[in-house]
Amino acid sequence: EPVLLPAREEYSREHFRALLEKDGASTADRVKGAMGIAWWNRHDAGRTIDVSSLRLGDAILLHLPGEALIRWQLLAQRMAEAAGRGASLDIPAEALSRPEEAPRAAGRPFLAAAAYGDCGPAYFPTAESYPRGGYEVSMAWVSPRADPILRAALRKLLAP
Repeated sequence: EPVLLPAREEYSREHFRALLEKDGASTADRVKGAMGIAWWNRHDAGRTIDVSSLRLGDAILLHLPGEALIRWQLLAQRMAEAAGRGASLDIPAEALSRPEEAPRAAGRPFLAAAAYGDCGPAYFPTAESYPRGGYEVSMAWVSPRADPILRAALRKLLAP
């Protein structure tokens, strides 16, 4: 499922160019600058990122873009379980804070997520992660507005 992810405005092309061109910049900052500029070039060209899944029996392997936070796998697992029950795949964010109610029962799908299907967006938090901050959020080059786009792709991929 191709997705076009909105770039994070505060990490503009100029922000990344300054990192790349700063006198005395560390190698890490130069790499971050170069990768960020590449992300903006890709974004401005309208190039999409593929989110994909592979189903083998009751097992699903989901490929996510960027370094997706674990909450994306938890969400996808809940969505796959809901799809298996014929329930809505619209899972509220607060549901991800609750532990799994029961071990996986026979007939329930098994879902594993593999992140870094494409490292262009760097880290990929859920929208509710942005206000909390932290390293991963500071290294996320997609806007929180990317969250509903990825959720829509997951609903499409995980629907029965």
